[in-house]
Amino acid sequence: MSVTSLSNTNNAKILELEEELSTSLRDAIAGREELDIAAFTEDESLVLGHICTRFAVLAKVRNLIPCLEEDEGGKQSSGYDILTALADRGKLGYREEETVRSIETYITSTHAWSQMVSETLNLLAMHIIWKTKSLPSQGSRTPDDKKTAQTLLEQRTALVQKLIEFAVGTQSNTAEAVKRVVSPAFDATQSPAA
Repeated sequence: MSVTSLSNTNNAKILELEEELSTSLRDAIAGREELDIAAFTEDESLVLGHICTRFAVLAKVRNLIPCLEEDEGGKQSSGYDILTALADRGKLGYREEETVRSIETYITSTHAWSQMVSETLNLLAMHIIWKTKSLPSQGSRTPDDKKTAQTLLEQRTALVQKLIEFAVGTQSNTAEAVKRVVSPAFDATQSPAA
């Protein structure tokens, strides 16, 4: 088998994984509105936590912008919009959701919730990094690039405001496990965007 053939096969499988993750994310929240305050069962929390973790791991090595921003021409919510709504759950800060998992500890929905929010914040930070990296330099931007830069700036500003609120805000009751994630995610968003 040639190297090109193997590369094409790997790329096809990664694209298939991205599609499966996007579909799983949409299926997991199907029929729900106001994800930032919706009640999830233990199983739903675990599923969402695992999906967010898989996305976050993949985003560390691959640009997921097309996958996360696909909305099928406005027919459905983009993965980015869903993840942003899930990240907003960080402001809830349920006391029991501060549980830290150890090897001996039973994995509870409270840990899954913390994992879901933490991994979502990491994924959103990685999204900003990939989007920043994909922009051409200021002098060689097309009108589409300028629109992308403006969208990036809006997304980055919204994420930074969310991270600041989770870290030191007075309008949220952020769990300690989420606060620990905020600092590295905030640092990642501080590269110049536009």
